[in-house]
Amino acid sequence: MENNDKDTVELFNKYNHIVMPDHPDMSEGDVKNILAYINTESLDASKVDQMTLKRPLAEIPPYQPVSIKKDYPIFLIYLGLTIIMLFCFLYLINLKEVERNSEKGNEIS
Repeated sequence: MENNDKDTVELFNKYNHIVMPDHPDMSEGDVKNILAYINTESLDASKVDQMTLKRPLAEIPPYQPVSIKKDYPIFLIYLGLTIIMLFCFLYLINLKEVERNSEKGNEIS
């Protein structure tokens, strides 16, 4: 802002009188590379706007959904195994209860 450039003063006033910090660690070549990158990306973005984008095809899943009408044997097997497991757990719980009661009976005698 030392030379009272019109654009500089306008930007300074637009952004609440915040001074842009200097970057002494950046060389003139670094700044030119950054500007070249921005220009390249801006050109690529304008090409994307001009491209016609096609709607992607719906992807077909590699599996078929499970249906009760078609896959009832699977459901019956699953239900049967679940019931068998339930009875096994109940039997084991009952067996453990009988063992505890027999141990208590032996301790009392």
